[in-house]
Amino acid sequence: MESWKFVDRFCFVPHEMELEMGQSADIVEAREYGLFQWSVTFPEDMDLYLQVYYQKHGLDTWDDKGWGSVYNPEREKEDINFIKTCSQRHYYAAKSFRLKSQHNTHEIVTRSEKNLATNGYAYFKTSAPKFFFVAVSNCNPQCACSLEETSGDPDNCVPSSTSTFCDGPLILDYTFEFTNGVKPSNKHFGYDEIGLMQIAWVFSVFYIFLVFLTNKTVRETLIKEDKYHVTVKILVYSIWVMAGGVGSMTYHYMSYSEDGVGDPDMLLFGKTMYSLGEVLLVLHLIFIAKGWTIVRRKISANGRMKIALYITVFSFMHMATRYYSRKYMDRGVILYDYETMPGMLLRIGRVFSTVWFVYSVRTTIKQFPRSKQRFYRNFSSIFGLWFFWMCILSYLPDGIPDYIRYKFSLAFELSMIFSAQLILVIMYNPKLSANFPFHSNATHEIMTGKFNKESFRKELEGIKRRRNHRRKDYGFETESGTSAAATRTLSSQSPSDLSPAPASVPSTSENPNPTQPNTPSPTPASPIAALFAGKEIPVQPHYAFSSVAEATAAVRIAGDDISEVLHVLASNLEVLDDAMDD
Repeated sequence: MESWKFVDRFCFVPHEMELEMGQSADIVEAREYGLFQWSVTFPEDMDLYLQVYYQKHGLDTWDDKGWGSVYNPEREKEDINFIKTCSQRHYYAAKSFRLKSQHNTHEIVTRSEKNLATNGYAYFKTSAPKFFFVAVSNCNPQCACSLEETSGDPDNCVPSSTSTFCDGPLILDYTFEFTNGVKPSNKHFGYDEIGLMQIAWVFSVFYIFLVFLTNKTVRETLIKEDKYHVTVKILVYSIWVMAGGVGSMTYHYMSYSEDGVGDPDMLLFGKTMYSLGEVLLVLHLIFIAKGWTIVRRKISANGRMKIALYITVFSFMHMATRYYSRKYMDRGVILYDYETMPGMLLRIGRVFSTVWFVYSVRTTIKQFPRSKQRFYRNFSSIFGLWFFWMCILSYLPDGIPDYIRYKFSLAFELSMIFSAQLILVIMYNPKLSANFPFHSNATHEIMTGKFNKESFRKELEGIKRRRNHRRKDYGFETESGTSAAATRTLSSQSPSDLSPAPASVPSTSENPNPTQPNTPSPTPASPIAALFAGKEIPVQPHYAFSSVAEATAAVRIAGDDISEVLHVLASNLEVLDDAMDD
């Protein structure tokens, strides 16, 4: 069993105060200063100590005589000589409180037959932001050498081999409370955490606005225009998920400001949703960089496999980082998520994302030199820099003071993701963006090679309805469905609609034989019907139209026929494409 155990850390707000650390003071006079309060219950036959340490030159510095010389599990695994006994660790403590004895900063409040309960407090004076670490121990400090014997350096101490009963097990129940003043926005937050609640609040408001903007200007607009592609859906889902994640984090920090505990499960859920939002955003950017739904009808089977593999690994890195930080992160040596082992791998994953994005955009521009060049120039410039700064963000906090590292990382990362999503929402709004990239209908969209027969059938029916409506409107067909001669003549049109028929085109509306009645010309067989029946496509006769409007209607009907043919060819090409991919 352990006789010395690290409990928690806290960063107190710097104040110029006349009290030395651990001295008593009137609470009214010192209410603005850092305060550590405890309540501990333990067996009466134990002699427990509370020890307070601090790191002299920052949490990342381990070569001084502060906290880094007492607690460093990684170094203990590599260097057996680094391991300190419980008694040796007493000499590194900035302050020790013997819980079994009465003191002006703590008192024994209850004494039962076997247990002892004690409450206490200590004020902290620090001229600069500094992490303090609290540990509890059950050992005899006299087992180690005195400072006189070691010339003031406990590392020179070699405990006597005849020393016995120096250490004992730790059996206790405790409640610790660290506070910075009495202001609700600061009280339960360490100096490294002050501002997190405000950051979460600001971005919650931002994402409420962005969700509303996305639904009104992008989602509804593109659905009406039949351009709500899967790539756009991924972006919309990313925004929704990020909004939920930031909202969950805000709820936790608001609760934390009241009781100093908050809702850790809600915080984990918020960080997980937040990570999922980033994964969906990166997936969207990779799809667009590949040109899917913009210049490519589909992505090759090999490309789909690579994207699926990468996104799976990238998602696992994010989830592992969040889960490891919650369950296994050692607050004695690690400040925030990206300093854990999964966090280090996530940094590498972001670098790989940047390289892949740049390569994909360059390949798409090279393969489609005449398609969407203006859009891809803007897209690659903006989001190439975005990926670059996301990589820099992963490593930049390592070079800034440890007491602002986490909140800087969170604010910068949320700003980058929000900015990217806002820019994409503007680019995908056909009313706001001159470089709107989507011009094919969403019903034509194919990625996996599975042809949407129902959408295809409905679109063909719509083409036929529009064609029949125009034929009836301009007199090419009667209400009963039989063909008829044109009923609109030059006399019924405005002068702007008049256009003489070409001289080289014989008119079918004139009767060349006066002895024969002037009967309507039969409607030629539909080329599509002939094509489906496997027959030879009949040659269409020439028409001389009596107005520009009639000629325009005929051209539209011909366009519908061509569109029908292209749709049939597309469906057959899908089958061929699938066979080649497989």
